[in-house]
Amino acid sequence: MEPNETLRFLDAKNVETPAGRLNEFVLVSPTDAKLGTLDGVVVSPRERQVRYYVVKAGGWFGRRYLLPATPARLESKRHALQVDLEPEDLNELARTHPHEFASFRDSDVVESMFAPRTDF
Repeated sequence: MEPNETLRFLDAKNVETPAGRLNEFVLVSPTDAKLGTLDGVVVSPRERQVRYYVVKAGGWFGRRYLLPATPARLESKRHALQVDLEPEDLNELARTHPHEFASFRDSDVVESMFAPRTDF
């Protein structure tokens, strides 16, 4: 994992998509088991990439896990994001705390817009 000071947390309630706000989505496994809710995403502003999904599992005081951002299937009708992970695999993921990463801020928007591109 890259250093936390280069990554930013973006709360799911602040991300609006054509299918709704991200905090309205649950994460489900390929076998349709509920993994938890989408608490947010961890992004690299400079790279303009989502690095991790933050999965909250286990109720009000549940644990949060970092799920590396991999292709996922958005099921907008039932507000679900299907990822390639089963519930028994959650404990193998790195745990995180809400304040482990700095929040995404206005200066990060500027950085992401004007950072030099390296993918040419």
